Amino acid sequence: MEILDGGIGRYLKEIGAPFQQPEWSALALMEDPSSVVTAHQAFVDAGAQVITTNSYAVVPFHIGEERFANRGAELIALSGQLAQKVKGSTSQNIKVAAGIPPVFGSYSPGDFVTADAVTMLEVFKQHLLPFTDIVLAETQSSIDEVTTIQKVFADCGQPLWISMTLEDETESPDPRLRSGELLSDALSAINLDQVEAILFNCSQPEVMAAAVTLSAKQLPSSKNIGVYANGFRPISNTIQANDGYSIMRDDLAPQDYLEFARQWKALGATIVGGMTQKLNRKTAAEFSFFLAVPTMFGATAKKLYDYFNNGFVLTNEQINYLIIGNIIAFIVAMIAIKSFIDYLSKKGFKIFGYYRIVLGVTLLLIHYFIYPLSII
Repeated sequence: MEILDGGIGRYLKEIGAPFQQPEWSALALMEDPSSVVTAHQAFVDAGAQVITTNSYAVVPFHIGEERFANRGAELIALSGQLAQKVKGSTSQNIKVAAGIPPVFGSYSPGDFVTADAVTMLEVFKQHLLPFTDIVLAETQSSIDEVTTIQKVFADCGQPLWISMTLEDETESPDPRLRSGELLSDALSAINLDQVEAILFNCSQPEVMAAAVTLSAKQLPSSKNIGVYANGFRPISNTIQANDGYSIMRDDLAPQDYLEFARQWKALGATIVGGMTQKLNRKTAAEFSFFLAVPTMFGATAKKLYDYFNNGFVLTNEQINYLIIGNIIAFIVAMIAIKSFIDYLSKKGFKIFGYYRIVLGVTLLLIHYFIYPLSII
């Protein structure tokens, strides 16, 4: 089983990276590339063996025709360089997948124009593939999109993975693409000599089992099958990708997604991805601060109890100092917490782990070889 990463765009938003419509995840490339590195690293740390370049939104649909013409090639190349940087910084065997998007926007098979698509896809081929190991064409909604991808990338020299998105509304033994075309017809239209894996993404977990089952029957056993499902509410075929920010499902916890993944594996899937953990560094840091509040409150109450129990009293001057001190402490704490959370969102906890290891080893050396330490 090969572990693919999850939705980098949604993760970028959750860690506080620059993010808005219509630019979506491309905004982080333009304004804060380091946040993209942080996101890739988070997926690697979580166990992903394949990370996908943050190139999904580098299309005119998201960044506009003029910006794509002026900066499209630069941003596409940057997305590959950032993923390659993460791969090069780890000893793990990580592959970088070239994220080839639906060039006219997600879930929009009716807007597809073959000649224009070829022109845009050639930009991805030229500027992204020097940094990748796999070509992953994502969220393909129609047979025309799939066959065009094959024509452009047939001679690219890298394994080609094609991922299709399915209708959410209907569960069927032969699922339909967003175009309404049957999956069985789409599989028949694919030149399997050019494709290493068939995947399904940007659809509800409930519709994926039928797609995996049909693919396992219709494809040669040498072909890999993969799934990385949506974690948010069903997407209508009439929706536009920039219509808003999809709401996460309340009934799909990480353990539920894991059960779906086990089902897909049992049916024949060999590649699984998806962000199955909603807790991120920013949330974890905020939670730790909130967790500290009752502890600090209890410690303060204990101090005050001991103070009065020993017969001491607070003068008016001391009360004034206490009020002023608390106000100043509150302001400083707010600034410190915000700065700390911003740092964690972009850099992570790694430096604090190193610091604790170095400090711990230093104290042990001092205790055993220089001067015995004791707790006062």
